[in-house]
Amino acid sequence: MATNIPDGTNPEADLLYTRSLRVGFVQALAPNGTLPADVENIQTVVGLLNDIDRQALGRMRIKTDESAGNSALMAQQTILRLLGEPIVRTIGLADKPVERELPGLEGEGSVRILDGEMATGGTQENYHSFAARLNQAS
Repeated sequence: MATNIPDGTNPEADLLYTRSLRVGFVQALAPNGTLPADVENIQTVVGLLNDIDRQALGRMRIKTDESAGNSALMAQQTILRLLGEPIVRTIGLADKPVERELPGLEGEGSVRILDGEMATGGTQENYHSFAARLNQAS
């Protein structure tokens, strides 16, 4: 068993110390790996083993999280590097405007605007009067 009691400033040293204490208790209660005969000591040994496992799994989880964080950081750095390259910044941007013909009407007079069609006043008109006006214009 460890004899140096950590001062609490180093979490790693604290974990190593408590683990070594637990292992020492398990060795004292279960010499040669045989469980004690009484139920109370069996429960104590099982609890100590459970704590040892929980501590080991926690440390494994921390290492996994650290490696995932490192992977995310590497991906972020790669994206930033790619976005900083000139070819990526200019994708989709032309050096000059694209010239094309604008759509329009073919020939003059192909669209006929009826009297009052462009008026902004709110006059009401029914279908029959509109059809009569349309027939007069043609």
